[in-house]
Amino acid sequence: TVPDPGPLEVQVEIKAAGICGSDVGAWQRKPAYDFIETPRIPGHEHVGVISELGADIEHFNLGDRVVERPLRSCGVCDACRNGAPHVCESLEITGFHSDGGFAPYSVVPAHSLHQVPDSLTDHQAAVAEPMAVAARATVHRTRITAGDDVLVLGAGPMGAFSALIGDTLAAHITVGGLSRDTPRFAVLEELAIRTVNLETTSASEAANDYADGGFDVVVDATGSTSALSDGMAAARPNGEAVVIGIPSGNLGVQTPDFVRQEQRVSGSYGATAADFERAIEIMQNAPDKLDAMSRSYEPDDIESAFESFANGDVIKPILETPLLGDDSSVCN
Repeated sequence: TVPDPGPLEVQVEIKAAGICGSDVGAWQRKPAYDFIETPRIPGHEHVGVISELGADIEHFNLGDRVVERPLRSCGVCDACRNGAPHVCESLEITGFHSDGGFAPYSVVPAHSLHQVPDSLTDHQAAVAEPMAVAARATVHRTRITAGDDVLVLGAGPMGAFSALIGDTLAAHITVGGLSRDTPRFAVLEELAIRTVNLETTSASEAANDYADGGFDVVVDATGSTSALSDGMAAARPNGEAVVIGIPSGNLGVQTPDFVRQEQRVSGSYGATAADFERAIEIMQNAPDKLDAMSRSYEPDDIESAFESFANGDVIKPILETPLLGDDSSVCN
């Protein structure tokens, strides 16, 4: 059955959905995703059309194209009361704690929706969520500006989208990755974004080659416990780093140098409503680059999409049509 919306909810007919690294982790049954109760329909990066309005909805109309901000907060904890609902103490995420966008329809609280401009296709709009996460890291948690030398660690979606945002801000971007990222490197280089294989060239060597000895900003989108240490060694005195990738263990930093050089490190998680609006604005200025960084898959090719993403063959796989019926689940 098609889900009915409550008074302050809308029903959304899903048109396209992106596959995230966390979706792949759940699909591979990694221990970090043991909290997911199954069966569960995943998907937290999606775009759709409002197909039914709740009784008390005033600010949306049938047929509006929308994307969902998938983080659900309680509204009463200290984080929520202090303007940080994206790090709510009782945070729930669409696709993990409730069924998500790999289905024909979804029911979404109206306050979690953002309208999609006509200038963006469904394929492009499906990356609004990861773009918003990257925007928070690169524009809010750090402040990349024109002329900055920026090292982005990781060539996956978070790294690639962070590089794209930095590029639109006229920063000098270098993306570091591994040999397995060669297909992703090819895409970035076609977009005139410099890449470096950190298996053959160290981050510090890249700083000497491309940043006059030290990067102004380091963006760690790897989830590696050692990447931040390598990145900070390549940062200039008084430089900064932001960590988007969630590591499986403790991060290492060379503490004496970190203190003596007054370097700054911050974490960045999720995205707020303002981050979504900023991301959508940025996306409208780079639609062709969004297309280059993504690849379409049909629902019956879902395993190929997951495998290609897990193997580093694509930056962002997009399912162009709904994947699952309401009685099915990827996470069983």
